[in-house]
Amino acid sequence: MITVLTGPDVYPIPISPRMGKTLTQIIHESGKNFSGAIILNFRDPNYSAEQGGFHPVEIGIDPLGKIHYLTDFAYFGPPGYAELEKELDWDIHCGLFQHLGREYPINQGRSIYQIWERNFLSYLAMGVFQVQITGPG
Repeated sequence: MITVLTGPDVYPIPISPRMGKTLTQIIHESGKNFSGAIILNFRDPNYSAEQGGFHPVEIGIDPLGKIHYLTDFAYFGPPGYAELEKELDWDIHCGLFQHLGREYPINQGRSIYQIWERNFLSYLAMGVFQVQITGPG
């Protein structure tokens, strides 16, 4: 069973022990024994371009429990033509932080990550997301 790693020496951004424990718990509660990399998708079923809501989130984790990326999506574009696109992306594997399509060294995304993580964990606690886990198992 995968246990999500945390700690100051594991990642270039400050992924908290609380985040690691929460993701590990979600994986374990799925009841599946994953044998490879997994993807966690968090979706607010009421989120839309017209009504807003909580942004979809995708988190990729390797078989050893290391987070490879965290991506926050949002709708962009004029009414009737809005498309779901990456708004924030921390690609730990490649060392990049992306915001609205622009790339930066990942360390430039440290402070916004802390705010994002705090909000994400609060939304999870509120129960706004439906969670789907995919991967070999």
